[in-house]
Amino acid sequence: MGIGFGVFKKMDSVRTETGSEMAGSIILKDNMLVNVGEAYIVVNLLPEGIDEDELHDTLRLKIFGGANNGEIYEYHVG
Repeated sequence: MGIGFGVFKKMDSVRTETGSEMAGSIILKDNMLVNVGEAYIVVNLLPEGIDEDELHDTLRLKIFGGANNGEIYEYHVG
């Protein structure tokens, strides 16, 4: 872990008061690059051109590498 360029964040799991286990989390930002196993995921928040503090209504994930190479997924809020 921590080999290569960029910032690294380990996604630790946490245990809740009820004893169930939850995965760690991060706040996604526009043009963020996330490495998961063999794949890289580019995060885009849409619509483009608005300030970070304004509401984005679409999350676009572009997959590079791995089994889903070249696929694009979009998730809409609303």
